[in-house]
Amino acid sequence: MSQPTLEAKRHSLAHILAQAVLDMFPEAQLGVGPAIANGFYYDFELPRTLIPEDLPILEKK
Repeated sequence: MSQPTLEAKRHSLAHILAQAVLDMFPEAQLGVGPAIANGFYYDFELPRTLIPEDLPILEKK
């Protein structure tokens, strides 16, 4: 079995991030979350702005 490419890993991580955000904010609306040249990103519409204290919570999930 071949190893996943870096792009495939980034794609999967974007989905994992989206699920962690939905766990924290069930009312969140998801936008796009593509893999990009140096990582990935996800667009969210949230009930409030994320703050630095949210990062450890999302990382743990």
